[in-house]
Amino acid sequence: MSYQYTPKDISRFYSYVKIMPSDCHEWQGVCNSQGYGQFCIDGKMMLWHRVAWEIVNGPILDGLLCLHRCDNPLCCNPVHLWLGTQGDNMRDCVGKGRANRPKGEDHPMAKLTEEDVAEIREAYAGGGCTQRQLAHRFRVTQGVIGPIVRREAWKHVV
Repeated sequence: MSYQYTPKDISRFYSYVKIMPSDCHEWQGVCNSQGYGQFCIDGKMMLWHRVAWEIVNGPILDGLLCLHRCDNPLCCNPVHLWLGTQGDNMRDCVGKGRANRPKGEDHPMAKLTEEDVAEIREAYAGGGCTQRQLAHRFRVTQGVIGPIVRREAWKHVV
């Protein structure tokens, strides 16, 4: 859905933008949990880099994402932005080496080890434990156990 930006909207938007020596135009306002800026217009929160694109280039067609050439999530320089699909976004991510995220016990938020996961799968397959019991035993939620026993999580563990 496109929005008609007023001169007041545009002025307010750019009051939150700082032009950096790198030529990135960095957002100085509110950011969401993924580090992308948010901008409120008429009570609706919008991603600022999409707003930057639309101010300069017009509406973004449904199904397209606004992607960064510079890989600076705070950048809203329209020259550093491009439109693409989710597939384009994933190819860009892999091509720039950002797809190799830690997994399993190498992940900084991991509460389980590979040994724990193997034990969970073995205990559940044996039929002696419910997912809830395993969650209690390993001090995680049942929502963590379910994907493990269905092999949707920790896929690298045999």
